Amino acid sequence: DAVIVQDLGVARVVRRHFPSLRLHSSTQLAVHNRAGVETLQKLGFARVTLARELTLEELADVASVEGIETESFVHGALCYAYSGLCLFSSHLVGRSGNRGQCAYPCRDGWMVEGAPAALADGRPTPRKPTRGFAFSMKDLAAADLVPELQRTGISSLKIEGRKKSPLYVAAAVGYYRKLLDGGLSAGEREAREADIKAIFSRPWTSLYLRSHRDKDVADPEAVGHRGVPLGAVEAVVRSGKDVWVRFTTSRALDCYDGLRIEIPGLGRAFGFRIEAMRLSTRGGKPRLVARAEADDLVEVALPDGYPTIPIGAPVFCSSSQEVKTRYRTEPVNLAAFRTRLPLHVRAELSRERLVVEAIVSPAFGAAASLPTELRSAGLRAGVLPSTSLGVSGQPGAVNSARGSPEEAPSPRSGRGGLGVGRTESSTEPGSIAEPTGQAGLAARPSTSACPEPAEGLGLNGYRSSAPQSLDGPFEPAKDPSRTAQAFRGAMEKLGDSRFVLASCELANPDGLFVPVSRLNELRRQLVSELEPLVAEQSRAIVEGARDELLADEPPPAPSAEPLSWSVKTDRLAQLSAFSAEDWSGVREVVVDLGREPLAELETGLAALAESVGRDRIRLALPMVTRRWEEASLRKKIARLRELGFGRWEASNLSAWSLLDLDPREPARAGLDLAAGWPLYVTNRLSARHLRELGATSVVLSPEDGRENMAALLGRLGERATVVVFQDTPLFLSESCPYATLSGGCPGPAKCRFESMELRSNSHGTEIIAINDRCRTVTINRRPFCLARRRRELEQAGARVLRADFVWRRYEPAEVQRLWRALRTGEELPDGHVGNFDRGLA
Repeated sequence: DAVIVQDLGVARVVRRHFPSLRLHSSTQLAVHNRAGVETLQKLGFARVTLARELTLEELADVASVEGIETESFVHGALCYAYSGLCLFSSHLVGRSGNRGQCAYPCRDGWMVEGAPAALADGRPTPRKPTRGFAFSMKDLAAADLVPELQRTGISSLKIEGRKKSPLYVAAAVGYYRKLLDGGLSAGEREAREADIKAIFSRPWTSLYLRSHRDKDVADPEAVGHRGVPLGAVEAVVRSGKDVWVRFTTSRALDCYDGLRIEIPGLGRAFGFRIEAMRLSTRGGKPRLVARAEADDLVEVALPDGYPTIPIGAPVFCSSSQEVKTRYRTEPVNLAAFRTRLPLHVRAELSRERLVVEAIVSPAFGAAASLPTELRSAGLRAGVLPSTSLGVSGQPGAVNSARGSPEEAPSPRSGRGGLGVGRTESSTEPGSIAEPTGQAGLAARPSTSACPEPAEGLGLNGYRSSAPQSLDGPFEPAKDPSRTAQAFRGAMEKLGDSRFVLASCELANPDGLFVPVSRLNELRRQLVSELEPLVAEQSRAIVEGARDELLADEPPPAPSAEPLSWSVKTDRLAQLSAFSAEDWSGVREVVVDLGREPLAELETGLAALAESVGRDRIRLALPMVTRRWEEASLRKKIARLRELGFGRWEASNLSAWSLLDLDPREPARAGLDLAAGWPLYVTNRLSARHLRELGATSVVLSPEDGRENMAALLGRLGERATVVVFQDTPLFLSESCPYATLSGGCPGPAKCRFESMELRSNSHGTEIIAINDRCRTVTINRRPFCLARRRRELEQAGARVLRADFVWRRYEPAEVQRLWRALRTGEELPDGHVGNFDRGLA
């Protein structure tokens, strides 16, 4: 019914070839502000999955954008960085988080150097920031804020379900369903939260929903699943050959439940299964039991190889037999969730013959509207209800374990433990049923324009059969109403076909009778005629999309111009040592607008224009612009456009709205727009789509590998820029590793953290975390550098190379030295090539 996309090339294919499919933007598109949502709405997206980092205030702002639904995460695992902007796993081990292959290096432990151990007022930090899990995020759990989330006006709450079990999905979805319906008592809520924690849970956080300054969002002491708290270790006792851990349990325990004990310094809670358990009494003899009740003093046998367990260590239940039996588990009938094509049947019955015409809605997307002539007849599209509480990463998993022990969800009911506010038809323009909502979370209809269906789809874009008929004569019926019932009943028996009866109309003015056996014969004729027709037309659409995907664009004409160079900086002073020789032949200078105040930018850009000319200066918008930063950025944009700067670089989809660019009519703005590498161009379709949106050039992703980059360069030529030197941001995050490791955020006035070096305990990787105005940028200690691959890049068709001096604080003389070495082909030591040699996985 919809596709969630990150890649703009995929979005282009969907809109061109499968226009009835709803487009939902993935959180990997890093849409984090109103401007980004406005751009997506104009591009025809029906829903946007927002960045997890937004506050309640920001959610309310973006939810007010008309014509597009908004979806916000409410529960589940958290990425340390803005999703879609994390290159850590990719550059570290070649497993791209942007392609679903993350190796989770954010869960590593780190040794730290250079982190201040005292605050600005001289007081020591609450925790020594010398080691720990600097980037290991807690789990999002925003149950306390569900009423506030409802009031923001967002359309959907999303539960992260990637790699989670059906049991987890059932418990989490059932819990939030009950919260939204207002049907949870305090006791039942506590019990359901305990169920979720027993299945899988790290410590919980509401992240930044209340405030972007909340920094208690990561766990520096340990990683992994904990469970539901049971109590604390009271004693470790030896009895013969066995060793037992004693504690008072706060909830019932069964043999074969899982336990975890959190031991300081271990890094991960010590876990084991209860193989033997006994009740203990003060001074009495313990006795073996299969089950202990809440408040019992129990002793559990420790397995071989147990670590030293201190008195007072927290004990958790990490797996519960009782919880597993509370949620009924059933095999998933995937056929029940198959998208079927709505079939609209109209028939006219006379004494001589029964004539039937069948119309099938478009093959791709069950959310299509009816033709005008059918709509006027009062017929409705028979589509499965859409829901507005989603689970990511687990197709089909919701119904494999029931979200409530009392109520079995129906896949046709629109509830299934899922629905917040549901619609019985599409929210696309032209749909028949208007959306209805529950619990204050009704989805607003989308008003974004949808492209016309592809040609050759039959009546009004619908596949239709040739009329089928049964010859009479037909006799009068004893009860004409039974004829209509029999006709509908026969048409509904569509079995395993790809159709579902959406509407049925029989004109029987003479009150005639048709035997059921002949109606069944007619239905079989209809289906046998429609099946190959629909299959052929579907195949034609797919082949058309495939042909476009595989078609070779004519390569650009070979350029007679020599290889050109560009440079990017976020501190204009870093270029102050450049001489006329250094500026010679420079194609353009890209200046990131995020860091420097407007007054300094005006002065610096005026001086730069004297050296290179204003027409060779390009101004780059930041990768992230939150609501409290937007007014300042808009002021910069307005003033710099007033001064005549017309070359810009987009690092996020929000750029189109911030620059007052309509992506549907980009030529009207009269700007020269480049697409920065965070827009993630790794295929020519995304490059083509960005060109259609007004981008005159693209910067290829530093995540890419040799083979794929060469293929792109062969087709894009000088329209593509290759970054050959850069302190690539591995993480861009609102979470502060210094606050995590030092025991809390002291506030900007007392904070002395500027940067710190970290070394991984797992693989020795060395990185630098930089405080960028209370936002954290994490870079490799060694810069990304393709200086040694320059000849290969030229042979592949690269015509524009770029060096980025952003994030790291460079001295002007060092920038000049590196710039000259890069341009002369000198090998630079101590760099890394990312995925260039091994390829992007």
